[in-house]
Amino acid sequence: WADRSIRPAQLQYSFGTSKLDNKFDAGADYVDSKHWMYAAVHGRRVHFVTVGHEYGRHARTMQRMLLSLAAVAPLDDFELASTFGDAPWINRAAPTADACFGRPPLFAKGTSEETCSLALPTIFCGPSTAQKRLTNGTGDISWEAKRPLAFWRGSSWMMGGCGYAAGADRDGNGLTQLVDGQPRVRQLVDPRFLLVNASAHGSPVIDAAFSDAWEGADIRAAEVQASREDLIKVGGKLNVTVPSEEQFKYRLLPTASVPCAYTCRLVPFLSSNSLVVKFSGDAEHYSQAVCGGLRHGVHLLLATRANFGELLHAAVAPAVQPRLQRMVRNAHAYMSWATSADGLHCYLHELLSGYARKLNYSVEREGAVEKLILPALGRHARDALRN
Repeated sequence: WADRSIRPAQLQYSFGTSKLDNKFDAGADYVDSKHWMYAAVHGRRVHFVTVGHEYGRHARTMQRMLLSLAAVAPLDDFELASTFGDAPWINRAAPTADACFGRPPLFAKGTSEETCSLALPTIFCGPSTAQKRLTNGTGDISWEAKRPLAFWRGSSWMMGGCGYAAGADRDGNGLTQLVDGQPRVRQLVDPRFLLVNASAHGSPVIDAAFSDAWEGADIRAAEVQASREDLIKVGGKLNVTVPSEEQFKYRLLPTASVPCAYTCRLVPFLSSNSLVVKFSGDAEHYSQAVCGGLRHGVHLLLATRANFGELLHAAVAPAVQPRLQRMVRNAHAYMSWATSADGLHCYLHELLSGYARKLNYSVEREGAVEKLILPALGRHARDALRN
């Protein structure tokens, strides 16, 4: 969006509808109106309207974040809409720099090159019990004490069910993708399946298994994307569960997420004494804010479907261990800053200051509070909100 280019209607689409009107390609940009929050900021005051009790924790986190920033660094008046779902929904009309012009800005837990969403700070994932023990310095063992292997346990959730997030037709199976307007079977195998398949075939450096059983769509996806031999071998590595602490006994921790979601493992893994090996590129389109400062070979290793096996084999060689340890220390330093109060405030201030410059109207006179929310309230509620 260019400065002063966002109009009130682009912010107010969330109210009273779950789909955008025709000028925003109705049906193509689905917005889950049950799980979103509206916020209007006036100096040190913030008004909130939240929909969706299932995501109450996320709403409270968002509220604390904005109130904390307003207390230390008041901003010009602005209003925003935020979704608490796993994926950013406002798709770009085209893969160009100005493709978001005229489309609704939507703040989300992450963003991608295919969407017009704005990434909020990476603070919605926890902290988990394991992360608390890691960040207070008592829970993780030293690099030297860890096993020189790659370890992965996780769900097969949506392994074959969210192809539509990358442009596929929404057939319920996620097995086909629209290419030049024609459906075509997807040929990209889920990275999680690749890890488990390599382990099932006896990889000496990868210990990977699914912690659940496959659902119907996942079975159909596997049947399309793998050989019968692979399916039989991987089928023996389902429902293999371990305590969450077990994964931190290994030096290499691969992470992979479905394209239409994100992984909460990234933050605790980067805060541990293990090295993160993150699938990237077309394996994971959805990017959290914290990813912006991460660099391959500096904080972590970035893997692809084609090179992950070779990369992991090279990473267990004794000669490279000092270099990998330096990456772990770099990751600690980066995460210490990125997740600190100062780091969060700096990121959020830059994000929202730039966003506020895009609004071309007076939030106080023309914003959703005045035009949509207040008229729907009783007199006492209106007086309380204005005061």
